[in-house]
Amino acid sequence: NRDISWADMDKTKYYFYGPSFFFCVRFALHPFTLVKTRLQMQKQPGNAVCEMDKIRYRGTMDAFRKILRHEGIPGLYKGFGISSVGILSGQVYI
Repeated sequence: NRDISWADMDKTKYYFYGPSFFFCVRFALHPFTLVKTRLQMQKQPGNAVCEMDKIRYRGTMDAFRKILRHEGIPGLYKGFGISSVGILSGQVYI
């Protein structure tokens, strides 16, 4: 077995392909993360303080449908830009 050290790696490929791959994965999974977060942040029916706090989504598919209907495809990618900053900061850290 041969150990591969940092000096043996092609840094150009590492710094290009790594973030590109993670960006594509994050792009594909972000709508699911957004829906999960919105479902988790809903108030329970008894805890609703105002009209906006009432349950908006009755499940995962309902959330996808309502987001697409009211906000369009860009609505599924709200917050994507700032969450992608983590990819770059992770690469700079290394």
